[in-house]
Amino acid sequence: MIRGDITVNWDTSPRIVLVSAPSTDLVIQDLVDTIRSMEAEQQNMIYPSLLAATGKDALGTDIYTGITATLQNAQIGFDARAATAPALCNISGGNLIAVDANGDFLDELYFTPNVNIRNQMSTSPALVEIDTSGSDDDSGSDFGTIG
Repeated sequence: MIRGDITVNWDTSPRIVLVSAPSTDLVIQDLVDTIRSMEAEQQNMIYPSLLAATGKDALGTDIYTGITATLQNAQIGFDARAATAPALCNISGGNLIAVDANGDFLDELYFTPNVNIRNQMSTSPALVEIDTSGSDDDSGSDFGTIG
């Protein structure tokens, strides 16, 4: 779903993606849909991409991997709230991470006054390469899963 309550400050580094008050919840798929829509607008095409997304790979009958959205030199936050009413805001429905302009990990959350953000990450089995050859080359690599 494309949301009308999300804005982007394109000219900062990192860029700031802000969810307007009174909203307190954000689903990763909605963020992806909204960012893709914003990036497609003519005036925003001059900027580097804000987001890379992976996941939703089919694992079998009606089973899919989760979505991971990576903010590209950007952070996400929620509008500041009045001092008398601090808000708990939630990001859910997948994984949200961020990298800076050099590709190094960056805190994905942009904190504003009187807002606490809970980024609800999820995990699934991972494929891990294990070198069993005793050497530094890949000739004896085995794959295993961690679940």
